[in-house]
Amino acid sequence: MRLNFRLGWHEFFAPDGYPFSLDHVEARDDTAGQVRFVSMLLPHPPARVVDLGSGNGRHARRLARLGYEVTAVDRFAQESTEYLACVAELDQLPLKDETFDGCISLYTSAGYGSNSMSSQFSEWLRVTRPAGTLVLDIANRGRRFRTAVDSFSSGRGFMWSVRVGGRRLQVNLALADRSATFFAFTYPEPRPHVLRKRLEECGWLVVDLYGDFDGSPLDRSTPRMIVRALRA
Repeated sequence: MRLNFRLGWHEFFAPDGYPFSLDHVEARDDTAGQVRFVSMLLPHPPARVVDLGSGNGRHARRLARLGYEVTAVDRFAQESTEYLACVAELDQLPLKDETFDGCISLYTSAGYGSNSMSSQFSEWLRVTRPAGTLVLDIANRGRRFRTAVDSFSSGRGFMWSVRVGGRRLQVNLALADRSATFFAFTYPEPRPHVLRKRLEECGWLVVDLYGDFDGSPLDRSTPRMIVRALRA
């Protein structure tokens, strides 16, 4: 069996990175349900929305089908006939000032590829119109240690993570095609009060906090931390 080691989030999320089963991810996360909830927080279609950290475009596609004019931004943004794809870092957007009615950042995308979340929040504010909306989703992992098991067409995957200060170290193992590939990377995991402070320091006004895509209130036991904020 071949052993491979790949360090950094960009290795994990690259097109040839961790072998996600996209159908499994769609079903596991109920992407359709997520988009229904997010659309309730955004201005009505045909508002212009930018999906920041869009990945394979699963949220962008569904928003476009609801009538939104969507731009999907990611280091690995994938072309589509349903939305405009933009390859860029999330704190260096090649987009004009005050272009969008709404911004979304889902699946704990904030904080990757940047020295600070604040630099991203400031850049997102720049491209948002006055009184525009930000919907930000971050995993609410109250436990210090976490483990998970994953499956995909060619093998199995395992995840271990530990919270250290305000960041989380994650290690994934993918067993597939007679090889074992380890991925390791870190990402920010701020507490709610820290996240609110960073957003408001950058000019966002936090108006709602939710614990999941069903609109449940945020507490230590809820799986997500979903913020709705307005450009102040």
